[in-house]
Amino acid sequence: MTLGEYIKGYRKSNDMTMDDFAKKSGLSKGYISMLEKNRHPQNGKPITPTLETCKKAASAMGLSVNDLLGKLDPDTPIEMAEPQPETPKLDGVYLSFAKQAQDEGIDPDDIMRVLEVLKGARKK
Repeated sequence: MTLGEYIKGYRKSNDMTMDDFAKKSGLSKGYISMLEKNRHPQNGKPITPTLETCKKAASAMGLSVNDLLGKLDPDTPIEMAEPQPETPKLDGVYLSFAKQAQDEGIDPDDIMRVLEVLKGARKK
């Protein structure tokens, strides 16, 4: 059983609309619809819910996330962490400045103030 199938069964057995479940879970009605159909409307691919989505759905149904996951097919894919934006690469010189500042216990706010002064001096 997929997460969407479980949500749909829960909603039906509790006389809940998608709007009701959306309000209770904090998930959008559109996303609940995609979960229940297990298809993304734009690309037709199956939906892979995040762990956070599972937590919200579980809470709305009065379950622990572990209990909910135990009710799903064992091969149901779950995105364990939200994708993180790529961290920009620092040039070696800038990285060494940051490391030195950290090693010497320089407050990041002080560094920001110095940078603002330098920016102002460059504009003149």
